Amino acid sequence: MGKTSSRNVIFKRRRINAWKYLKLKNILIVVIIVLSFVALSSVASMKLLEKKAEKSTIKYAKDKEEVKDNSSDFVVENNNDEKKQDNQKSDNNNYSENTNIDLMVLGEIMMGGKVTTNLDYNYLMAFKNIYDLTKKADFTYANLSTNITNLDKIEDAKTNYLVTKNILSAFNALGLDAVSIANDHITDYPSEIIKNTESLLEENSIYVAGKKDMPMYFEKDGKKIAIVSTNSVIIGTKENYTKNGISVYDEDNIKKNIQEAKKMADFVIVDIHWGKGEASFGVTTQMEEMAKFVIESGADLVMGTHAIGIQPISTYNGKPIIYTTGYAMTDLEYETTKVSYLFDLKFENTKLSSVEMTPIYIKDSKEVLLYKDYDEVAANINMKSICSRTQENGLNAEISDNKIIVKF
Repeated sequence: MGKTSSRNVIFKRRRINAWKYLKLKNILIVVIIVLSFVALSSVASMKLLEKKAEKSTIKYAKDKEEVKDNSSDFVVENNNDEKKQDNQKSDNNNYSENTNIDLMVLGEIMMGGKVTTNLDYNYLMAFKNIYDLTKKADFTYANLSTNITNLDKIEDAKTNYLVTKNILSAFNALGLDAVSIANDHITDYPSEIIKNTESLLEENSIYVAGKKDMPMYFEKDGKKIAIVSTNSVIIGTKENYTKNGISVYDEDNIKKNIQEAKKMADFVIVDIHWGKGEASFGVTTQMEEMAKFVIESGADLVMGTHAIGIQPISTYNGKPIIYTTGYAMTDLEYETTKVSYLFDLKFENTKLSSVEMTPIYIKDSKEVLLYKDYDEVAANINMKSICSRTQENGLNAEISDNKIIVKF
C-alpha cells in the first residue's frame, strides 16, 4: 500500500473535512437566514405593536375626548369664595360662542303615603313613561318635598312625605341632577332624617339645592346658569327651617344672592316654593309681588312650586314667570294636581330661546303618564287653554307635536 494508501487516506480525510466544512457552512447559512427572519419578524412585530399601541392611544384619546364632551353637560358647582375667583364667566377658558343648553324642570316630587302603598316600594315604575324625555336633557331639576330613609320598608306605609332608598333608582333613571329641598314639608321629620336624605342624594350624585341661601350653578361649554331656590311656605316656625339649613324667603337675602349669582352666571333663575296649596287655585297677590321683586333684583326668569294648577306663562319687564311647574308625582287627589307639565327650558348660548311644555297626568297616585296617552281629548283642551292664555299675555305660543312651545 505504501504511499498510495496514505494518499488515499489523506484524500478521504480531506474530502470528509471538506464535506464537514460544507455542511457546517450550510448550517451556518440556514442559521443566519433563520436569525435574519426572526430579526425581521421581531422588527415587524415591534412595528405592529407600535401601530397597535398608537391605535390604542388614539382610541383612548378619543374616548377621553368623548368623556370630556359628556362631562361638559352641566357640571354642578358649589358656591364658595375660591371658586368665585376661578369661575368668573369672563375668565373661563372653556367659553364657547355657540352652545345649546337644555334644562328640564320636573316640578315638585311629593311622595309617600298612597304612592308607596300603591307601588309597593317599586318607585322605579312611577316615572317609567317619562324617562325617555327627561334623560335627553343636559340637566334635570326638581323640587323634592319628601325625605328618604335607609330602611327597606316603612313601619307605617301610609306615612306621608317619607320614602325608602329605593326611590334613588327612580331618580337615577330620570337623569335627575339636582333637587331643591326648599319647601314646607322637608322639615316634617327630625334633623337627622333630613341630613340622611341629603347624604343619600349626594351619594347618588344628585346635588342638593335650597340650602343656606346659596345659589347653585350649572355649566356647559363655559356658559353658566344659576338657580337660587328658596321657600316661603312655613309650617310652624322659621327657626325649624333655618336650623336645618333650609333657605327661607327673605327680600334682603334673595336680592344679595341674585346679585352674587349674576357675577358668576350668564342667566339667573329664581325658584320659589310659594302660594296656597291644597285645593287653592291660581296666582296670589303675594306671588305676583315676589316675582316682581326678584326680577327687579336681577333675576332673568322666575319659577315656582306648591301653588296648585298650571298657569299660563307671563312676563314682567320682559322676564318670564312660570308661576307653578306643577307636580312630577303626588298623592293629592285634586284634578288640578293630577294634570301637570314637564317644562323644558331651551337656551341658545345664554339666551332663553323657548320653553316646551309637555302635559302629563298622575294616575291613581301611582304613575306618571303622558296626558295624551291618558286622555287625548282632555289633553288638547288643557293645552289650548294654557296656550291661548299665554298668548293673551303677549307671548308667542303655539301647540306642536303634543306640547306647548313658547318662544322668546
